[in-house]
Amino acid sequence: MKNKRVMNRFLPDGKKASEFLSIWMILIFMIIGICIVWGTLIFYSSPADVTKLESKSLSNKLVSAISENGYLKDNLGFDIMKDAGLDETKFLDSGDFYFNLSIYYKEGISFIKGNKDFEIQCRLEGKGFAECYEKEFFLLDNNGNKIKIKVLTGSNQEGAKI
Repeated sequence: MKNKRVMNRFLPDGKKASEFLSIWMILIFMIIGICIVWGTLIFYSSPADVTKLESKSLSNKLVSAISENGYLKDNLGFDIMKDAGLDETKFLDSGDFYFNLSIYYKEGISFIKGNKDFEIQCRLEGKGFAECYEKEFFLLDNNGNKIKIKVLTGSNQEGAKI
């Protein structure tokens, strides 16, 4: 009984506590809802540019296709796309990818696939150009001779907003 008198002391005569709480609850729920919507819009409106990561990943796939433990693979075939696990039809049809894998051993061997314009775009800066990744390293053959390998990969796949 004492608690009821204490609560009634803060409320005007004849009013119930639920009338005042419902207005404040609705206001707080609206503020929380607006904050959730606002935060979600900010998060999903940020652009995701993964072209540099794609070109680096493509380079790593190509390197793993020709090398094993720092040595040039013996059974290196001329179907580098299959050895690297790349789908040639998707790679060539999209026009969004490029690679130039050069192996300098006795005579130079180059594997070039994709949009050849990317080799020029790699040197240009600005939006809309391909993002490229270039890597140069040495591998050993079975006799211990150094073989220079140069890989240039590019990607211009337009990323969308997340």
